[in-house]
Amino acid sequence: MQQRLVAIPAADIVGYSRMMADDQNQTLVALRSIRSELFGELVTDHHGTVIKSMGDGWLVEFGSAVDTVKCGMAIQDRLVAHETIKIRIGIHIGDVTHKDEDIFGDGVNVAARLEAITAPEASPSLTPCGPQPRWDICTFFRRRRPSGA
Repeated sequence: MQQRLVAIPAADIVGYSRMMADDQNQTLVALRSIRSELFGELVTDHHGTVIKSMGDGWLVEFGSAVDTVKCGMAIQDRLVAHETIKIRIGIHIGDVTHKDEDIFGDGVNVAARLEAITAPEASPSLTPCGPQPRWDICTFFRRRRPSGA
């Protein structure tokens, strides 16, 4: 199988289990809205592909790191005023293998781990990742206030 170098954002809704326990109907309405009106549209607009949607999370692939970061910032910008949904996004640039409309590999694993440790309001940072003494770009997004707020 052939590997390809791509930018992989892993995204997840913050506090989804708690939100479902508190008000399942409102949470599902908000999730459907985010999926149909925001997430997929912005990924496509930034030349990405949603590889899979897993309940409250997404695994996406981009050919460009710049497009990935722009898409992540656009998602966060559109969610600033959202009362219910906050999304955590971890990005990794790494090799993946495609098989049966899915992607696998260390690149996917690192993106998922970065997403899990990312705070929704975290600042961009450069972090040492992995067992070898190498540096990977670990991008975190800060929710920004809309202009004039």
